[in-house]
Amino acid sequence: MPTLEERSKETGEELNLRLEAKTLEMGITYTFAQYLEQMETYLLQLEKRVRTLEAQKDIQP
Repeated sequence: MPTLEERSKETGEELNLRLEAKTLEMGITYTFAQYLEQMETYLLQLEKRVRTLEAQKDIQP
């Protein structure tokens, strides 16, 4: 699974190729692959926020 940084640098063509590969690998529709992409991105963003908040908590007493 690409990181947020890798995803932000990805071109539309690269994203489409990755999603098409996922459809073949997992036997799912392209639309469902797009949905999974959104969920993966959301989870990566959430993980980043949690790490940021944890770091802030450690800094503050």
